[in-house]
Amino acid sequence: MRFNSLSQRTTRLITVFQIKGAEYECNGVLKNHTLDFVATSKRWHGGLATIKEKRGAEVHGCVWRVPEEFADELDLQESGYHRLIVPVECPDCVVECRTYQYSDEKAFSQPPSPHYKTVILAGAVEHSLPAGYIKDLAGIQDNGYKGRVEVDIDVIKHLNEA
Repeated sequence: MRFNSLSQRTTRLITVFQIKGAEYECNGVLKNHTLDFVATSKRWHGGLATIKEKRGAEVHGCVWRVPEEFADELDLQESGYHRLIVPVECPDCVVECRTYQYSDEKAFSQPPSPHYKTVILAGAVEHSLPAGYIKDLAGIQDNGYKGRVEVDIDVIKHLNEA
């Protein structure tokens, strides 16, 4: 299982890396962790999403069923991150999921680009994550970057053309 959100981005990963059989399972919550943005991505022109332990905090997202045989391909896509197995609370059970955490523990927090924030927010809305969590995501300050990023998906087309 993989913990992520926007279908088009996940579907793009599935297509690019030819990961067949990946399916959305359900929404879930990772307790005692928070979402942060760190370092600076050349692809996204801003901070990259990661999770950090934080007592009482929650990260909401989607559980995707991905065949184990594609673990190495996911690791390639998530270069600069290391995989973690975390307990994600789903509506009817707790599922052990693979997620990725930025590997440089000394990386400073950096705001995401508007593009990256838009992708994350679109995934949250698409999968009807809790309204309060969506509001928190919408309130994240971006870095104001204007221009193209190296990712071509519909939800950020207007930003790439600006």
